[in-house]
Amino acid sequence: MEFKIEDRHEKYLKLIVCGVFNKNGLIHAISETMNHPDYAHKHSYWDFTQATMSMSIYDLKEIVGIFRLYKPDTENFANRVAILISGELNNAILKIFIPMTKLLPFRFQVFTKEEDVMNFLLGK
Repeated sequence: MEFKIEDRHEKYLKLIVCGVFNKNGLIHAISETMNHPDYAHKHSYWDFTQATMSMSIYDLKEIVGIFRLYKPDTENFANRVAILISGELNNAILKIFIPMTKLLPFRFQVFTKEEDVMNFLLGK
């Protein structure tokens, strides 16, 4: 799995993920993103269109636990997380993941079109 973080956007950090990724790779990417100096005031855009997920339900629960550890300094932090996907496997995994995140201080949403991602992140 490979990923890169683009931080040139004013409203969001874009994480582009490529290849087959698993729990450990995703935990590393989450850590890098959450430690980015702009994380608290920029939403997150995770682009998985060039990636295939390989995770179990237990892996997903652990990922949710990682997000649960994030404690924003303010109630008004950038809490939108847009996930752009392609493929049936990715879609099936995220249909399990999204309901698991309901109690987190984030608003996770899955998209198949970049236009919808922009509308969500930019509040249109």
